[in-house]
Order: sequence, then structure tokens, then C-alpha cells
Amino acid sequence: MARLWDGLALEWESLAARPENSAVLGRWAAADGRLAGFDSLAEVIAFVRLNPSARAANDVLAALIRVSADDGSARRCALEALLPGLLRLAGQYPSVGADDDDRLQNLVMLAVERIHQLGGQDLEWPAAAVIDWVRDRLRRVVRRVPDTPTMPLEAALTVAAPPERSAAERLTGLLVAGLRQGSIRREDAALIYTTRVAGHPAAAVAAAVGVDPVVLRTRRRRAEQRLAGASMSVC
Repeated sequence: MARLWDGLALEWESLAARPENSAVLGRWAAADGRLAGFDSLAEVIAFVRLNPSARAANDVLAALIRVSADDGSARRCALEALLPGLLRLAGQYPSVGADDDDRLQNLVMLAVERIHQLGGQDLEWPAAAVIDWVRDRLRRVVRRVPDTPTMPLEAALTVAAPPERSAAERLTGLLVAGLRQGSIRREDAALIYTTRVAGHPAAAVAAAVGVDPVVLRTRRRRAEQRLAGASMSVC
């Protein structure tokens, strides 16, 4: 968790030190009076995290989320205010990531998604609206992950190996990996899948999209060459 946490801390320090923050705070105060009177972003975060009044802290967080609909700084400020709660959740759901960094990353992504959804709304209890939603998503993930059965080593040696994947399955896996890595365009992946995996003739696909079959086959061949090169580079 240290790497991601340190990265978030550095990002926040950079954001909090920007000279234009006085103008940002003024814009927020004009949009929502609950954000008036703060001299720095750090002061806003301290007010939300350390205020003994949950009502007062939630009012300021609610104002941040309300103005965050079209303000990335407000969204990041809201996320910063909620990080302690997200850290507590990371400790409660150890199965939602491969390691501490992965767990925290998943929680941050969910929280950012939720803040985006709530942007522009005036919420009574915004911390609960974000944290409880993230917790609910984590519970769904945990319910979907079955316990992995274990067996003695001697018994494991007698288990038959899974059948080798078919050529179509291997190609589909390469296409999915290529899309995730950005090594192949979505339309090229669709062309390869349609003709190589689904089995539709190239001539029929060319007629359907209104291009010359030779052009389509050339495009497919070049896309396959790029895909092959990318798959070799990560082996």
C-alpha cells in the first residue's frame, strides 16, 4: 500500500501547493457559501477530517461534492477527505486485491466513480453516500469470490490437467490482451474476431461494410502482424 499511498500523497502535495488555489477557493466559495473562509486546500481537508462535529464536516464535504460536477480539483479534494475511511475499508476486505496497493487502488477507483456520480447533488451525509456505496460494491465482490478448495499434494497429482485451449480461444485471449494494452484498435480486433473466430467469410464482411475484399484482407493481415508483434514483445 505504501507505493500507491505515497503517490497519492505526492499528488496531493502538488495540488495543494498550486499558486492558483486562492482563485479556486474563491470560485468554490462563490458557488457554495459553506466553502467560504478557507485559506488553503489543506485547511479544507483538516476541517472535514478533524472537526468534532460530524454535521459540520459533512456540510463542507457535501459542498465539495456539489461543486465537483465540473471541477476536478473539488473531486480530488473530496477524495482526499475520504481517504482515511477508504483505508479502513481496505483493511476490512483483504480479498478484493492481490496486495495492499491493489486493494487501495480498487477502493480509490470505486470512490472516484461514486464521487463522479454524485457531483452536482447536495447530499445530507456525503461521507456515507460514498463510503457505504463502496462498501456495498466490495461486499458484492466478496460474495462472488468462492473459497478455493484445497487438497493434499498426493491427491493433486492425480487431477487431470485442463484441456488445451483451442486456437479460437487462444486468439480471443490475444485480442482481449491487445485491446487492454492498446496494441490493436477495437475495429481491427472486431474484424479479426468476426472472420477468424466467428468464421464469417471475409468477402461477406467486406460486402456488409462496403469495402473491397482485397482491402479488408490487407487490413486484417496488417492488424494480425501488429498483434503478433505485440504478443511476442511481452513474452
